[in-house]
Amino acid sequence: MFQPQARRALRPPFQQAQAFGYLAAALAVGLSCVGSGIAVAAGAPAAIGATSEDPKNFVKALIFVVLGEGIALYGLLIAILIISNVGTALGI
Repeated sequence: MFQPQARRALRPPFQQAQAFGYLAAALAVGLSCVGSGIAVAAGAPAAIGATSEDPKNFVKALIFVVLGEGIALYGLLIAILIISNVGTALGI
């Protein structure tokens, strides 16, 4: 039968290191989303204006908006990598 193992208590240095890992992941997502919001806020109105003047510029304008949104995706990817390696780096 399945016997539950006793849970090991983490020592304070491990808890602190784990907390800093999660803080780094949160900062990666938060700051990249703020940067992405600033980039899209600057690029989207210009893209709409360029498209309204000449519809042929739609794809060129869309590329600049998508590049701004890509920053947030990179931050999310980095956060996932940090969270997946927090326990591994501590030997847990």
